[in-house]
Amino acid sequence: MQKVALLFILISSVAFAQQEQVYETEDYVVTGTKTESLSRDAAIRTEVVGKNTIRESGASNLFDVLKKGLVPNVWVETSCTNCNFASVRMQGLEGDYSMILIDGQPTFSALASIYGLSQIQADTIEKIEVVKGSGSALYGSAAIGGVINIITREPAKGESSASVSQNIGQHSTFDTAVSTSIRHENFAIVLGAQRYETDYADETGPFGVPDQYTDRVERNNQSMNFKGHYYAKDDDRRFTLFGRHLNEFRRGGYLGLREIDIDGDGTPDTELPAIDNPMDEDSEHITTNRSEFGFGYKEKFEDGSVVNFMLTGSRHDRNATNGARPFVSFEKMHLADLVVNKPVGEMNLVTTGLSWREEKLEETINYEVQGIREAEVAGVYIQDEIFISEDIELITGIRYDKTKSTLMDDSAFSPRFGLKYDLTSNMVFRLNSGGGFRVPYLFAEDLHLCSSAPTVVTADDIEPEKSWSSSASLSWYADKFSMDATLFRTDISDKIALGFVDHPDYDAIYDNTGDAIIQGAEFNSRLQLTEMVSFTVAGALNDATYESPVGLDFPDTENVMRVPENTLSIGTEFRDETQGFRVAVDGRRTGSMYIEKELVQAIGGQEPGYYVDHTKSYWTVNASIEKQFFEGHLAIYANIENLTDEKQEVNYNAEYENTAAYIYAPLTGRYTMVGARLKF
Repeated sequence: MQKVALLFILISSVAFAQQEQVYETEDYVVTGTKTESLSRDAAIRTEVVGKNTIRESGASNLFDVLKKGLVPNVWVETSCTNCNFASVRMQGLEGDYSMILIDGQPTFSALASIYGLSQIQADTIEKIEVVKGSGSALYGSAAIGGVINIITREPAKGESSASVSQNIGQHSTFDTAVSTSIRHENFAIVLGAQRYETDYADETGPFGVPDQYTDRVERNNQSMNFKGHYYAKDDDRRFTLFGRHLNEFRRGGYLGLREIDIDGDGTPDTELPAIDNPMDEDSEHITTNRSEFGFGYKEKFEDGSVVNFMLTGSRHDRNATNGARPFVSFEKMHLADLVVNKPVGEMNLVTTGLSWREEKLEETINYEVQGIREAEVAGVYIQDEIFISEDIELITGIRYDKTKSTLMDDSAFSPRFGLKYDLTSNMVFRLNSGGGFRVPYLFAEDLHLCSSAPTVVTADDIEPEKSWSSSASLSWYADKFSMDATLFRTDISDKIALGFVDHPDYDAIYDNTGDAIIQGAEFNSRLQLTEMVSFTVAGALNDATYESPVGLDFPDTENVMRVPENTLSIGTEFRDETQGFRVAVDGRRTGSMYIEKELVQAIGGQEPGYYVDHTKSYWTVNASIEKQFFEGHLAIYANIENLTDEKQEVNYNAEYENTAAYIYAPLTGRYTMVGARLKF
């Protein structure tokens, strides 16, 4: 922890040495406190990725956006070469410690999250708000790692507009998006559609040569969305209807030929690439259909009070096969959320809320219908923002959650404390602390569950997992310079983990494994060197340890798996607004991490068994260029990812490894995309 403290002091010293004055993005945020405020004035530190940054990154979906490292200490990991399942980590905590919201609502369930990061198309995103650690406790105790709030595209407030874009990339990638936004008197609506398709690729394998197992899967994704508003009372009252739908097919696996028996007479009739056969033992085919829909009401009153109500539902249908085992799942979810912000006197802004969520999960595993799993979560919370003076703001709050599910029933209080102190006109200190608890989800992707489709139970004596998270941050804004530096720590007791067992009635069991500590430091800075040239530097140090193994079946280790010990991002951009020209280059270093594996055959001097490896650090470099024409109505651009063709050095496949999850670095190399965007 001494290294963390030294880093914090060093970054602060560099910031104080600058002689410039205030740099910021004037962007309203709502995620940290469920009240609107400018990002620099928010009592809870909220990091924002805007629509222009998303567009210029060349990202096609949310996974690609987060992969760029635009937010320090938030990264995504891929855990399967056959299906490219991905999850997001924040400040060293696994994906199920963080909550992904869509327009402030937790519709992104555990089942949806398996492939959902790459299914949320970038063209539908207005901005992304990120709140880390205890600052997100207002959204539920399970969000102790943080919250990523996806704000979808809003209808135009003024003139109507439309846009169409077409991107073409390697691996037969085509990405087409269209959207239109219309405002007529009291009505406003935004409509959008996106189609994304790409082929599979095999570039790595044991001994440094392609192994005929996919590294990048084939995907075909279509999505549609709409959001409509009706305004009254000079736009102070708003009614909203929205809907989203996606359909996706993806497949991956072994690319070699396999003999198959078509007529069932016991004699092979022909040869077929294994990836084309959904019932091949080394092939995986997944079809997903997902719909979300809802209604909203928001009203602002003369006394400054704001009432916001949302009623949301989703339907998620997935049909998958892997290892010749069909896995069919259907999930439905309903949510209700009521938030009231009310000024009390001149010093207090009180936020009260009620939330309710019900889930129902039906599964058929290997043609056997499983018992229906259900969960109901009700929450109530209250928060008081106390404006002690012009420079000091104090936040106190508490949330109570009651969880009743097939796997576990429990309840808990989650307190929250925050302090914002304006040290000077351009320097802000923030302190946050809060608690949380966690119980097993109805569905989990731990250890690649979707492919192997095991039956999962909970131990009879399992206890809820408890946690406490704290952070201290310093932000400094200047005309041409901005900086954030943060220290954080999360303590977890009775950590819940999943382990496989040899039992006639089930395959895996949730149980408590002990305590853990995740701590570190992170920073983010930007320097506008000239009117046209800017630089960004960001990084993090992480120290994540357990008092017992990460999984019940893995060897004893004190290290949390898959947490980079350090990261560093450096970027530069040249932008000439008068000529509509932009070019940018960025590099990201990912430090060493510990990663688990199970070998079924000897390789690299290691005999079959469970192991924990300490990986090598690596760099990836990206570049982009854009030229606008006709006053910005037409843009032509190109993006190159992984410019240096960096690939993971150590590779295993299904022949040597029990899972396809040994991934810590890129498995595919350089990727080039070109595109055009037309705005009306």
